[in-house]
Amino acid sequence: MAKQSITLMQLLEMIDEAIGCDLADHLRDRVDAGDTDVDDADDLEVRLAIQPNYPFEHGIKRYEGVILEEPSDDEDEGDDDEKQKPILYIAESEQIGYLPGAVSKAFGWR
Repeated sequence: MAKQSITLMQLLEMIDEAIGCDLADHLRDRVDAGDTDVDDADDLEVRLAIQPNYPFEHGIKRYEGVILEEPSDDEDEGDDDEKQKPILYIAESEQIGYLPGAVSKAFGWR
């Protein structure tokens, strides 16, 4: 089975590409300096915890982030004085399996 999720560094690189910053390099520098609890950020996998009542874990699709800077025509634009804040949407990949019970408990879902 192909890997269905991404690493923390891949997620940060996706965000870096979308917003034009250097979060991935910053984290690499901190890991190299021993400033984090993470030994190797390139190997730390990132997954989504979905559905508190029936918890599953899902992967994240690599390089499928979309930034929405303005509301679309079908959205309620609200007060004209209020500017829409940009939103980064990240696509999930397929379901990997059930969310481990310890994770559900840590989120307060059980």
